[in-house]
Formats: sequence, structure tokens, C-alpha cells
Amino acid sequence: MARYAVEAEVTVETNIEVDGNIEEPSIEGDLSDFNSGYFNGSNTVEDTCTISFTWETATVFDDDGDAESEISDQLEGNLSLYSQDGIEWEVTDVTVLSCEREEMSLDAAKEVLRTFLSGLDNIPDEVKEAVEVVLDNVR
Repeated sequence: MARYAVEAEVTVETNIEVDGNIEEPSIEGDLSDFNSGYFNGSNTVEDTCTISFTWETATVFDDDGDAESEISDQLEGNLSLYSQDGIEWEVTDVTVLSCEREEMSLDAAKEVLRTFLSGLDNIPDEVKEAVEVVLDNVR
């Protein structure tokens, strides 16, 4: 498994529609010929934030650019915004700012070797045992 540190910029937008008029205010004194006006239009509101996460994948990419393209493709269409304001927002753009492979830990490397070794049928048991002893004693 390869691990990548990912940072991406996410853009969300919503369309706010105004349909209504200003009500006549209750103020001291007399009002006459109050024209309430009428609002009928829409505005698009957009905002951007940065997200970061660690992505663990079975695919080991030759360079970080290929990993960046893959995670970008996977994020596109799979992100949604949990809105606390009651407004429906749509994710309209995802830009991967960085996608860098993290160094494999010693424990992860040992597990990869153990998995590889267990899948080999023509290795003598003595060799398998020898490799296990070495892996168990590597710190």
C-alpha cells in the first residue's frame, strides 16, 4: 500500500434567487404613495476552502503527477458539502494542490515482504522461516 499526503482546493457555489417586494414599514408619521419595489433576480455565490488528507491506495504510481491525476479524478463528483446554513451548495471544482507519496514505514515494509513471501509456493520452509526471523529482528 502506498500512502499519499493530499491537499486540494474545493470550490462550492449556490444560486440565491430573490423574488419579493419591500413591505411598507411601520414608522411614526404618515406614509403615502409608498412604492414597494420588486426584487426578481438571482445571484451566484461561490466560496473556496482547502482540504487535506492521507490517501492510502494499493496502486503505486511511478510519479506523484500520476497519483495527483488519479486522486483528482476520484474526488471529482464524489465530494459533497454538509451545509449548516440550510442552503444547498454544489461542489463545482476540485483542484489538487499537492499529492506527495509518504515514505513507507518499516512496519509497512515488513508486512509487504511477509505478504509477498506467503504468496510464493516454491520457497522452501527453511527459507521462509529464515526471512521471518530476519523480519522479526529488524527494528
